[in-house]
Amino acid sequence: MGLEANSTIAVLAVSSSPEDLASLRAIFAHSRWRLYQAASYAEAISLISAHPIRVVIGIAALLDGTWRDLLAHGASLWKHPNLIVASHFADDRLWARSVKLRSTRCLAMGFRATEASRNVSLAWRNWKDAFGELDGAGL
Repeated sequence: MGLEANSTIAVLAVSSSPEDLASLRAIFAHSRWRLYQAASYAEAISLISAHPIRVVIGIAALLDGTWRDLLAHGASLWKHPNLIVASHFADDRLWARSVKLRSTRCLAMGFRATEASRNVSLAWRNWKDAFGELDGAGL
């Protein structure tokens, strides 16, 4: 149930930190994931509206919103992207809150390549299980 041979899946990283975005860009540079980047909630919403984003890595606190705002916007879409909440404090309390509100995963910041890749892959598989075939997910 992996990626099809020629498919590219759109992932959105949302953080106001250039270091966070650079770290995720480096992790996914040689993968089949197409990484979009947003520095704010407003920019993220614009990208989600314009592209077939399937997974969102959202930093817990943004300058103009939170991961809950990203989740709420995504829930308004028919084929909503799965949200991974990233935080320096990805503890049991954050995990419980995010799962209760239908986020798919939590990711500790200071991103490790294997953990980030595994979380994005699992979020993609959850999206695919929920919504079926690739259906234009490739760019």
